Amino acid sequence: MILLLIFTTFSGSFCLYNTSKKTVLSQKFAFEKWLQTNPKTAKNLGVILYVISFTIAIQIFNITTGILYCFLLICIILSLIILLRPLIK
Repeated sequence: MILLLIFTTFSGSFCLYNTSKKTVLSQKFAFEKWLQTNPKTAKNLGVILYVISFTIAIQIFNITTGILYCFLLICIILSLIILLRPLIK
């Protein structure tokens, strides 16, 4: 379950990161191209994945710990995406 939580949080963060206009984005993979050409759908998908990850975290860890765990996981994943994504060119 925790692996599913991490995967949904990463997927939601990746979808929202690829809709940003402030970053230099690469178009290596077809999924990235699709996310960048359909930003509204990608943002909706990212938010839905975040809601799913919050729901999973609350079911696993109860309400307070689940919310805190999910926020901590989002911070860690976003910092890793922001740091490591420019290295993949």
